[in-house]
Amino acid sequence: TDGGPGKPDGGDTAKAFSTLSNGSPAPALPDSAPKEVSFGVVLFQYEGAQYAPSGARSKAEALKLARETVPLAQRDFAEAVKSGDRGSTADAGSLPRGILEPAAEYVLFTLAPGAVAGEPVDTPRGYWLVRRR
Repeated sequence: TDGGPGKPDGGDTAKAFSTLSNGSPAPALPDSAPKEVSFGVVLFQYEGAQYAPSGARSKAEALKLARETVPLAQRDFAEAVKSGDRGSTADAGSLPRGILEPAAEYVLFTLAPGAVAGEPVDTPRGYWLVRRR
């Protein structure tokens, strides 16, 4: 059943957020991964994502824009935040393991401190460029 606008339908939607950008399933976090991380995110919403405004860009357009923003995010994350959608922030606070979807959690919790992921991560809220603080 449809959970309403921007809500997962319980089908393949949830599986999509368990897959890394290369199409492989997100592996379990290694024992060496921290129990909690502080992070920032640049958000690129798309039609159908949670909290996306009506008239949001297509998923393909959001992915293209997110990928084009990766080099800027790696050079100057605060500047990249300005090019993201509402909800983008250089300081999203800290988060323990077990809160995020598998792919986003794996990417974020395996980044080195200060690093920015080299690929956008698809989340129910849109594509994320994440930086571990």
